[in-house]
Amino acid sequence: MQKLKISILFIIIFFSIILIKNTSFAAEIDVVGNTVTAKPGDTVKVQFITMGVTSNNKLGALEAKLGQTDSRLTQIGTLTTNIGVSGDVISYFATDEKSAPSDDVVINAEFKIPNSMPKGEIVVPLSVDVLMDMDAKDYAKTANAIINIEGGNSIVPITISGKSTDATLKSLSITPAILTPSFSSNVLSYNTTVGTSVNKVDVVAVSNNSKATCKILGNMNLEEGTNVIRVVVTAESGNEKIYKIIILKKAAEIDTNTIIPNIQRLSTAANSSVITGEQVTEGNLHGELLNTANEIHSSSQQIKSSTLKWIIIILICVIIIIIISIYLRIKHHY
Repeated sequence: MQKLKISILFIIIFFSIILIKNTSFAAEIDVVGNTVTAKPGDTVKVQFITMGVTSNNKLGALEAKLGQTDSRLTQIGTLTTNIGVSGDVISYFATDEKSAPSDDVVINAEFKIPNSMPKGEIVVPLSVDVLMDMDAKDYAKTANAIINIEGGNSIVPITISGKSTDATLKSLSITPAILTPSFSSNVLSYNTTVGTSVNKVDVVAVSNNSKATCKILGNMNLEEGTNVIRVVVTAESGNEKIYKIIILKKAAEIDTNTIIPNIQRLSTAANSSVITGEQVTEGNLHGELLNTANEIHSSSQQIKSSTLKWIIIILICVIIIIIISIYLRIKHHY
């Protein structure tokens, strides 16, 4: 009977390792500010986008506040967001998973440009603390929005003169997939579909200006369903433009044709032996457990979806219940 207990423990440990191995906790979180152009006397709105929030990686909590901004600007109102929270300091906490944001969080700030404002570039800083529901990890991020002032009579000291503001792409491609629609530098959003076995994609982005830089976010650890890849292009002057690729990853399928029969065979074999009085050997039972474990392990290797993982967990629980039932029957019979 000692071997039977060891077998039960082995099964539990075996599947715990499988589930931990197949679960992805990585999150890619970034915050970027936009670039706007204004003239003296204008009212202008800047935006900060917290990227990396998805249906598989929901927002748990967020706190954001502006840093020290040019004293010549007059802030109008307070910070606002697309998640229904506003204030001088944005403070948000998800009360439950259902209500937690599952898409980019946008933070807005509005300013009045004085009529005497000279030509140049003004930096608006924002500091953000993000807690992701998926991995319960805190991310401290900072981002700058840029206000380019045109039409003034002089240049302020922070002006970046002579630097390119071109933040567009010359080309954009993804492997293994095809973008829809076909790439155009003026089109900022694309769609594509990948198979269930694809966990990452290679994105090649080439900027129009050689001094612009490209940053790719979200192309790793793809989850079943909708995934969003962002290509952030930063011009030499600091101007930014974001290209978005929306990837639909197909759902994996569980091969119940191999899993269910093994569970049924395990239960039937043990029950028949107990009913007929046939001796159930620990070696035979241990062999049946290993066969069932191997079949489920083979099917679960391709499983990445949270929903499908719960199905696997339920199947494991069924096996454990059957094992306990067999143990009690054998103990009672003998």
